[in-house]
Amino acid sequence: MNACVDFGKLFDGYMADYARHDGVGCASVFTSDAELHSPYGPPARGRAAIAETHRVWFEGGETNNTYALSYARANGDTGVCFLNFGADIPTTNGGSARVEGVSLSALERQSDKSWKIRLLSMNSLESCHMTK
Repeated sequence: MNACVDFGKLFDGYMADYARHDGVGCASVFTSDAELHSPYGPPARGRAAIAETHRVWFEGGETNNTYALSYARANGDTGVCFLNFGADIPTTNGGSARVEGVSLSALERQSDKSWKIRLLSMNSLESCHMTK
């Protein structure tokens, strides 16, 4: 199998756990010493902290979470991928706003040949303004 297919399965499982608001399930796709960096909170290190970060996110009332794998490569037991993600978040006036971003993940192949995320860096597109 190629990296795109393997990583797609990993993130499909993650999204299924996310839809169920299963923080422990979400954290299970990470290595035990993984790091998650996000503009939506402080860095999370280790599965317990990653599960707790997800619990906090679930309390925010996000809906319509989506992702699209835009790039994936693996060489031996290491891999990298880029994802586009989006979610609708509640606004103070009772409506919702769409947030979108990109993430970079560094992955490691495990002894059972599955892949786990070692490092995930999320970046909000709203905060990426480049001028010349």
